Amino acid sequence: MEFTGKRCFIVDTDKGKMQIYLDDRKLMCQTSSGQDMVAENIKDFDIACEPDGTIRLLCCSFDGHMLLYKYDWHSWSGKVIYDYSKDDAGISQINILAYKSEIHLVYLLSENKRSQAVFHHHWNGREWTNAVIATPEGIAIESIYMLYDGSNNPHIVMIGQRSQSYCILHTYLDGVRWKSVETLYSTRKHIDGVSICATYDIMHMIWHQYGDQNHEVMYGKITGNQWQQPMMLAECHSKVNGTAISIDNEEIIAQWMADENLHQYTSSDGIAWREDELICAKDDIIKCKYIKEKGVSRCNKIDAFTIRGEWCIIRCKKRRSEAMQREDAQTLVQQMALLVDLYTDIKGILLQMNADSYAGRTASLRDAQVRQKQVGLDINQLRQINEDIMKSSMHLQERNQLLERTNQALEQKVAEYERLLDSLKTENIALKKQILEQMKLKQA
Repeated sequence: MEFTGKRCFIVDTDKGKMQIYLDDRKLMCQTSSGQDMVAENIKDFDIACEPDGTIRLLCCSFDGHMLLYKYDWHSWSGKVIYDYSKDDAGISQINILAYKSEIHLVYLLSENKRSQAVFHHHWNGREWTNAVIATPEGIAIESIYMLYDGSNNPHIVMIGQRSQSYCILHTYLDGVRWKSVETLYSTRKHIDGVSICATYDIMHMIWHQYGDQNHEVMYGKITGNQWQQPMMLAECHSKVNGTAISIDNEEIIAQWMADENLHQYTSSDGIAWREDELICAKDDIIKCKYIKEKGVSRCNKIDAFTIRGEWCIIRCKKRRSEAMQREDAQTLVQQMALLVDLYTDIKGILLQMNADSYAGRTASLRDAQVRQKQVGLDINQLRQINEDIMKSSMHLQERNQLLERTNQALEQKVAEYERLLDSLKTENIALKKQILEQMKLKQA
């Protein structure tokens, strides 16, 4: 679909995939089953995803309400958590983080650039607590970003302007109180397009800055709350339209759009970077990439940007090197060997179960013959029992033949392991049915 709103997110969890976007003041949610309107008259919103897949939406309305919505993949529920005067001050730069029973909200409340305050609301599972985060004097906050570190402590990164310079500010909650806001970086160039992500105790940040004609893509990181001097990843002669940074298998991936082309640098330590060869397209789109760290879904929030009026969010497709392809082939061979071992074990179990079942039926036949002699069982009933047993024996033989054919098919097509798994599932289902039939026959 074509997005016409000013913000959109694509959420992809184990429970499903959805698109949430703002269009003409209406907050819309689109899933595979359809499209619904969550709220209307909305000015701005932010999104958080909990580890169990629960979606949280923080909304700011034009009529003076701050609303918190929850989506459990069945229905939306929401309530007003704060009212403000729509005539006195404006709320902007809203951010939300959610982890298990805790929720953190941060936003900028301002009348003008000289009268601003950064507010924090915290839900600890029982009650709300509020705090004002004091920013350095004389700095006008332009944008706010919030994320968790590896210990689930919220961090705030702010972009501010003081006189003719721009700066990056940082603070974090140590579990009790917010630390003093620290200026990490200052430049006379304009700072824009900030993207941040975290893994363990390291936060990674990418942005682009521009002053004259050139645009510079910059990278910086915070390790153990210590700021590393930022470095320039690239210098572009045209406008940078968007940036993104994420962690994939402990590899740092920095991406940006320039000249309508997608550029990507990767690094293992944030010091040595290499440029990747990309299959570049503005149609390779994501909006909000979730990375998993310690089994917890984390949201790397990236605002969408436009190219020729079309919504575009960075998602690269890089070619895999020959070494990586060889490694993949070795991994596949190992997986195949494991599948063969698994099949051999399952086949042995099936054959043993069939043998046990046949022995049990033979014993049942002897018991029936003894009972016939003891109580004078009618010969017709005995014949019927014999016929049932013969049918069961023939069925067991057919099953054994089917197992042999299945074994031959596996040896010929071991590479097609997905079909093998389906065949095994079919075998197990048939065996369960057979055992149920045997139990019924025993009871009879």
